[in-house]
Amino acid sequence: MLEGIARFFLRRQVPFQHFVDLARAAYVRVAREELARTTSKINTSRISILTGISRVDVKNITSGDVDPERRSANLVSRVLNRWEQDKQYRDGSGRVRPLTYDSDNSEFYQLVASISQHLNPGTVLFELKRLELVEERGGKLKLLRAISKADDSDRWRLQLAGMDMDTLLHAVHDNIEFGNEPRNPHYRTEYDNLVKSQLPEIKQWLKKEVDKFHERVRGYLSARDLDVNPEQEGEGGGRVVVSALGYIERSRKEDGGEASGKQAKGASKVKTRQSVGKKKK
Repeated sequence: MLEGIARFFLRRQVPFQHFVDLARAAYVRVAREELARTTSKINTSRISILTGISRVDVKNITSGDVDPERRSANLVSRVLNRWEQDKQYRDGSGRVRPLTYDSDNSEFYQLVASISQHLNPGTVLFELKRLELVEERGGKLKLLRAISKADDSDRWRLQLAGMDMDTLLHAVHDNIEFGNEPRNPHYRTEYDNLVKSQLPEIKQWLKKEVDKFHERVRGYLSARDLDVNPEQEGEGGGRVVVSALGYIERSRKEDGGEASGKQAKGASKVKTRQSVGKKKK
């Protein structure tokens, strides 16, 4: 796992010391979250003891202890999921419709207020525009894409990668620690000798299938979400995360190396350790 993280940062030419600084700050933020589970008394000393990070460093980090990127990503997800799934934001044909947005009584402002009374709709609108998830058209605000399709900005993709990694590790931890309970889904399917000329077609097929799958998941979960359907009975607060990732490996030749034949020269066959799609004989 750490090798994959190191490779990612090296390819983006991030110096090791910068990586260390990011890791140190992440340790402190997570330590605060873990301590908050068991006590309301969270201070610099307790975080220092838990993490092994000096009190001075902990204090420097916590003095500006806000993770705006993660907060922004979660906020965008909640606003867009409500907009996409709530029936009041669909037209007669069932399609997501544009919303008015130019006043406190506008549909977009009411949408944001339905999620939290403490959010500034103007700030949320700025963030959605920055991520190119909405556009102004005919005096209304049009949703361009769902959160699962994201956008082309590097910043958003990095936010999403961080959220996915956090969710993956939580799922693996629970599967190990609570093995007597139904496990969180964790599947991997890998084929390593596909016809290279067919890879673009495969990538498009995977994208379409994942889009359809996530649309079904959002429809199923939103029907059980109290924000979208408040008339349901029972205590709220339950959280479910479903993510999907497909990776089409670039050849060594594309990355500046050499590759020929069915296998790259000198490359070993990759073995799938856990898979839900075994090769058919």
